[in-house]
Amino acid sequence: WVGRGAGAGRLAALVPLPRGFCAPAASSSSASASSPATAAPGGGATAEPRAEAKTAAGEAGEVPRPTPLQLRRLWINSAVPFVGFGIVDQSVLIYAGDAIDATLGVSLGLPTLGAAACGQIFSDTSGVLFGGTIEALALKLGLPLPGFTEAQQRLGIVKRVSTFGSVCGVIVGCLIGMCNLFVVDLHAAERAKRAEELKTIMKTVMEDGRKVLGCARATLWIVDEEKLELWSSIAHGENQILRIPSDEKSSIAGWVYHHRELANIPDVTKDPRWCGKLGEWRPESMICAPVIVKDKVVAVIQLLDKIMQDAARDEAELLKTEQGAQSAYESMAKSTNEAIEVDQTAVVDKTKLMEEASAEKSETAAALLVNEGELAKLDETLNGMHLDCDWLLKYFDVRQQARQEEIEAIAQAKAILSGADFGTQDEV
Repeated sequence: WVGRGAGAGRLAALVPLPRGFCAPAASSSSASASSPATAAPGGGATAEPRAEAKTAAGEAGEVPRPTPLQLRRLWINSAVPFVGFGIVDQSVLIYAGDAIDATLGVSLGLPTLGAAACGQIFSDTSGVLFGGTIEALALKLGLPLPGFTEAQQRLGIVKRVSTFGSVCGVIVGCLIGMCNLFVVDLHAAERAKRAEELKTIMKTVMEDGRKVLGCARATLWIVDEEKLELWSSIAHGENQILRIPSDEKSSIAGWVYHHRELANIPDVTKDPRWCGKLGEWRPESMICAPVIVKDKVVAVIQLLDKIMQDAARDEAELLKTEQGAQSAYESMAKSTNEAIEVDQTAVVDKTKLMEEASAEKSETAAALLVNEGELAKLDETLNGMHLDCDWLLKYFDVRQQARQEEIEAIAQAKAILSGADFGTQDEV
């Protein structure tokens, strides 16, 4: 803060800056050069301590410690400008943040912390713009100056006292600026946000409810216990907020609110609770129902016109539909029973066929076993014949030669026997 504005150089030349603040390069030299000339507005007491300090420094050859009077004046000169800075900063932050929260916060759903952050932008901007003005006003107060030498300004205690004064000034200024909270309506933005959210919810619910129930109009009355009234911004055909007293004798909605009962009125003109025309709309029939949350009526739903007619028509249509459905069900049941009987007969027939097929299967299995036995015997005979054939084929040549030799032997024997005289021999 101190380094901002046109008065920063003048203030820095008179009061040592705390750590972290920037000042013009010529501030230290200008302080020592201008301190004797500027000490006069604060009174003659300022020049005397500075002269004594210079004399003591010349005699002792070291930097003299600032006197309590100098430190008090330093603390005051450091704190006063920051009081103004704190007031401006806090005031701009509160009013700008509240305005942003009440506008952008409601329309765009910006949270309160986001609105405060945006307000901080305006607060810092105002500090840059009006920092020099605040410093100039602080100089015009004519506060007594501490009158430090250039060497004393570099002392640690001087910097600490200056920083402490600045911190105390900012805290005091912010606390004073917080008094604006007593003027600002702290709950206005929150109420506006809740009202906007509630309005959206109410509009959606009532519009869908009106379409589902088929009524001409629907209204949602919100209970305001503080003002003892019922109000609504969701009323079809109305572009303004409607307000009626919550007294049970003032309207049907008020009666429903107090008695917590459903009111089904076929003709509102014949009902003594009807107070007359509702805005620009004069209904014929009405249904009012309380909205109870945690054993507390918070709203009243009002549905106007065509409720009874639609209910009677819907009842007739439902009855007709039910009768048609009953006839269809009876026909379907009869057809189903007939189909079941046919299926049961088919099951019996198929069961018999299955038993016959099972018997045939058993007979076929027995015949198959007999055939398998015969095939086994034939297989054994075939194997024996194969063995005989193999033996004949193996010894065919040998037997053929033996047979030939046997034939030749028989032929020789025949030839021998054919030339013999068996009769002569007998005679002999």
